[in-house]
Amino acid sequence: MKAEKDDKLNILFPCLPDVERAIGGVKQLYRHAEILDKSGFNTLVITENKDFRPKWFKSKARTKEVNAIKADRSVTPDNTVVVMPETYVGADQSNLIGWDIRNYKKVIFNQNAYYTTQGQSLETIDNFYGSKKVIHVLAISEDTYDYLNTIMGIPDERISRVINSIESYFLPEGRKEKIIHWMPRKNPGESTEIIKTLGKLNILNGNRWRGEGLKNMSHEEVAKKLNNSSIFLSFGSPEGFGLPVAEAMASGNWVIGYTGMGARELFKYGASTEIEFGDWTKFGKSIASVIEKFELNERETNLRVRRQSKAVKHLYSREEEEKSVIEAWIRIERMFKSNT
Repeated sequence: MKAEKDDKLNILFPCLPDVERAIGGVKQLYRHAEILDKSGFNTLVITENKDFRPKWFKSKARTKEVNAIKADRSVTPDNTVVVMPETYVGADQSNLIGWDIRNYKKVIFNQNAYYTTQGQSLETIDNFYGSKKVIHVLAISEDTYDYLNTIMGIPDERISRVINSIESYFLPEGRKEKIIHWMPRKNPGESTEIIKTLGKLNILNGNRWRGEGLKNMSHEEVAKKLNNSSIFLSFGSPEGFGLPVAEAMASGNWVIGYTGMGARELFKYGASTEIEFGDWTKFGKSIASVIEKFELNERETNLRVRRQSKAVKHLYSREEEEKSVIEAWIRIERMFKSNT
């Protein structure tokens, strides 16, 4: 599906300031810019410095530094939409690293319902989401959509649900070993305390299993690890969507842990165990129980994780993501033109 190329709309994704550490929301901004650019939209990611690009993931999205976009007279409020992350709720729109975006129409890309308020006053939140300059809101998950629609009171016609896709290199076909992975950066206090007690659990053939936290890795390096493991522990909470959970499932892992609310839509495909946040006892018992499944019912357990992998890889494919993003922006472009 291609967008119409006449009277092309400029779509700007400010990703400011430049940050090198792994942040899933940043990758999604680049992903959306890449999808739209490929589909005929005029799209740029706005960076703080010239030629900056995060090194932990790959993207073909075009970028431009903020000073250059400020000086570009072809970019005006009459032909440009600025995509605002939900974390910009309290940002000074008159001075976004020296860039005044107050007069531009905007789309809010909400990737985590639980970052919506950011500790700001009700007046600030209302000014951000209720501004006449905001023509649409993008929601990354069922949970985020529900929050925006029911709690924030944003009507359905002003929200588009977009799909978060899983990279094709997360695969369940590799040689699986008795390895448990988790991400230490997700609620480190929780994960540290739970992991340190695993050696005390009475686990069937527990000495055959080993664990490893995934940190300081590129996205592809994480995939290689997950493709080789059997169990993934989810400590993320709150989550906008829970992409690490989806990626672990796609790689053929049984997932145990927190949904962070945003990943609730994933914990229903037959090879996952949901834990209520803070329930360390159930967390430990569930790890022991799932290891027992692999030890005593290996074929059935592997069948379940493979079926789960097929389900999430289909529902959260690149094709589904591209379709959702393009359909949303065709609607947004019509709204922009009708309000200009």
